[in-house]
Amino acid sequence: MELLDEPEEPPYYDYARGDKVLWVPDVKSTTINNTTNQYHHSTIDEEELTYKAKIVQVRSFERFDLLLRTGRVVKKVPYEQLRPRDVSDFVSTTTFMRR
Repeated sequence: MELLDEPEEPPYYDYARGDKVLWVPDVKSTTINNTTNQYHHSTIDEEELTYKAKIVQVRSFERFDLLLRTGRVVKKVPYEQLRPRDVSDFVSTTTFMRR
């Protein structure tokens, strides 16, 4: 009898206001009517766009308002599109519970 490998769960990061994160927007969820989006769809199909951002507000349902370096505020960004800039700054709840 052989045991199957358990799929590794990605760590859960507890983001708070003021945290610096990387935002990886989902290209498929953006509107295609915009000419810049059409350009990106045609030339950059496999590449992910990444923006440095800072969390300015934590909303309910794991949504966040982000302040980009350009000064633009992006509202209601889902948790799945965020990555920590420095993983050591964030404590995963799964790691925290094991200690």
